[in-house]
Amino acid sequence: MPVILNGENLFVIGPSCGGKTCHFRRVAEAMKLPFRDTDKDVEANAGMEISEIFAQKGEKKFRELETHALVQACGPGSKVVATGAGIVMDDYNRRLMCSGTIVWLDVALEIVLERQKHKFDRPNARTTDGTFDADKIAYLYRQRYPVYESLAHYRVHVAREAPKEEIAAKIFKELDILFVK
Repeated sequence: MPVILNGENLFVIGPSCGGKTCHFRRVAEAMKLPFRDTDKDVEANAGMEISEIFAQKGEKKFRELETHALVQACGPGSKVVATGAGIVMDDYNRRLMCSGTIVWLDVALEIVLERQKHKFDRPNARTTDGTFDADKIAYLYRQRYPVYESLAHYRVHVAREAPKEEIAAKIFKELDILFVK
């Protein structure tokens, strides 16, 4: 069944480093819709990177800024909105997203761990001394998984690393979107 938005937003949820921004920017282009990324909006609104917000102001302040960015993204007109991994843990955010269509980019934990191992800008992926924290990532992944599952109207499962084009084709097929070049 094709995705028909009728003025609603298409929200993308899933784990950190799952490819929400990369892949769904292409979806927005194919659908000829604006694209928003709540993490990028948080950084623009705060004038600093997410890792700096966590370090200087704490996760609670980041979550407040994240909710504000989501509210901004929910403005008039359909758009594709990539969200931060933890945005789903807030009840208000879940209610906001339920006003649109929710797509879960379900990326296997092994892929997420491998991708985050090389990212130093993800505050939940590191201990205070900067060491990679696979246990914390796995904990957050397992904590959020049932929430993603309960919210999603569509699920795109990514079980292995693949070229971006292959994953994009899978997304377009799952959502019944024709890729327009």
